[in-house]
Amino acid sequence: MVRSKNGARAGFSLALVSFVFPGTVIQAATSVVYDNSNPVKDAGGKQVNFRTAHEFGDEISLGGVARYVTLFNVDPALVENSFPDANFVVRFYKNNGADADPGPKVILGPGTLLWESSSQPVTQGAGVVSLAVPFVKVPDSFTWTIQYANVNNSDAGGLVLGDPIGIGKSFNDFWEKTRDGSWSTKVFPTSGFKANFVAQVTAAPDLGPVALVATVKGSGASVNVNVRLVLGQKYQLQSSKDLKVWTVIGAAFVAESENVSQEFAASEPGRYFRVVEIL
Repeated sequence: MVRSKNGARAGFSLALVSFVFPGTVIQAATSVVYDNSNPVKDAGGKQVNFRTAHEFGDEISLGGVARYVTLFNVDPALVENSFPDANFVVRFYKNNGADADPGPKVILGPGTLLWESSSQPVTQGAGVVSLAVPFVKVPDSFTWTIQYANVNNSDAGGLVLGDPIGIGKSFNDFWEKTRDGSWSTKVFPTSGFKANFVAQVTAAPDLGPVALVATVKGSGASVNVNVRLVLGQKYQLQSSKDLKVWTVIGAAFVAESENVSQEFAASEPGRYFRVVEIL
């Protein structure tokens, strides 16, 4: 199974694809690109958390080079165990929103939504929650947030503070969405705690076209191509014998689903396949 992309060819980028066929399995290695796994504790040894009724989270800068997120760890916090139906969602945003700084600086808030998790149940004291992420491509810096539902108290849902950061970076502030839908930065001016939260990001790297492609080992085989696509984007299936010259297979298509699975005959052995996005 292979998941990657390619930006080398002008006008194209490779979609995230997994090829399933007899006798061959290839998988891209993942690595931790952001790690803030050190919960902050007060003088009494208790973990420190911040709670709010609003959606909020942290803008982070990743280390390494892997940018296809496969796993996200977060440490939710509830003020008490009186919310049996409490749940939350996590979102990833590109920081291309409105300027949140009234002064001369330009601080772009969360804008384009990159990914949203399904609703996750949570109970106080459950600890770190691991969320599988479907190979979502993120920029070097982005904002992740959490938003609670079915929590009655205005400040019941929150996150555990984290410091120091082991991999990556984060400013000493966080983003909070106000009631009017705008975003603003917040800090902890009097507590002395840094405004960062426990989180960990694991991602797969850009492995290029060789890692993406799959070859047919025998005559008369079929190839099942499972593709993770972006809705509304245009794609093209291609094949090659030498990983250099690529031939178009079929017509280009516009993605109507984020996950597409298609089986097709591959009568010629020793052939490679890839899916490219037409920019």
